[in-house]
Amino acid sequence: NAPDVVYFSVPALGLFVYQVTWVKWISAGLIILFLLALLAIHRSSVGLYGALIGTGISILGASLSFGFALLLLNWLPRFHPEAGSLQGSLYHSEGWYVIALTGAAFTIVTGLHALARKWLSVQQLALGAVVLPFVGAIWLGYVAPLAAMNLEWPVTAALLSLLWVTVMGERTTETLGWFLAVLFSVPVLSFFVPVAELLWIAMTFEFAPVLGILIAIGLYLCLPALDSVLRLNSWWAPAGGIIVVGAALGFGILNSQTTAERPAPSTLVYAYEHGTPEALWATDPVIDTMDLPAREWAVERTGSAFELMRDLSIFGYDFGEVPAAAAPAMDTPEPAI
Repeated sequence: NAPDVVYFSVPALGLFVYQVTWVKWISAGLIILFLLALLAIHRSSVGLYGALIGTGISILGASLSFGFALLLLNWLPRFHPEAGSLQGSLYHSEGWYVIALTGAAFTIVTGLHALARKWLSVQQLALGAVVLPFVGAIWLGYVAPLAAMNLEWPVTAALLSLLWVTVMGERTTETLGWFLAVLFSVPVLSFFVPVAELLWIAMTFEFAPVLGILIAIGLYLCLPALDSVLRLNSWWAPAGGIIVVGAALGFGILNSQTTAERPAPSTLVYAYEHGTPEALWATDPVIDTMDLPAREWAVERTGSAFELMRDLSIFGYDFGEVPAAAAPAMDTPEPAI
């Protein structure tokens, strides 16, 4: 009967716990912080009009990350005959493809930012990028207060970083500005990395499109830090991201080869009722191209084309007729029950 509490763990700092009733006050503070950021940018020389463009650019970046993830999902199965036949994962090894997706999101975000910085300031782009996560944080605070901290605190850190860049950016040394921008990115990564990892492990790489959007949002909340890193040469980061994507995809495809530890999927079964003269090979129907490798393997092993359709309900398989072929009856001892 204890009241609900919100809790989360921060590396090196430990566990934080507070009452769920605090969430509405945190949301109120977040609204005040957002209004202060609007006021600070309005009073600065950059103006607010560019923030609207910044919002559009952040939506474009998240959409491109989503599209790249869809492209991976459509392209990779040709290298993975086990796709769709495993429990708990789409492929035997998915880590390289998560790295590739992260590298692609990094390339997209930094590339769009480098292009937009020719006309817009980092304050405008950062404010535009935080608008939708801010709305999401306020919405979560009311519909799912126990999960709202996953957006509320990263958005808080992003707004504080934006306020610092706007109010004090020109009055501090470049080293201090870079250090604080990176420091404000730590809360963002502390929340987004575990959430992204949890979604990947729980939902497998089939959840890659949503994962791509989440990674892009996390990067956009770190935009002041990325801008300070890109200040000297804005194109090294996108170029490095492309290299990471290519290398990760290469390693992932090289590791997709079947081995004893990662065998190709087999849907071949041997069906025999003791005391009868007939035995059968049976396999799954071919529904799409992902089923072809398993069927070809079964044909190769049995030397049969599986042209028969048989009902295996006598063996306890109650899912209708399946492709079957005659098999030699084994002289096995009667099972002892």
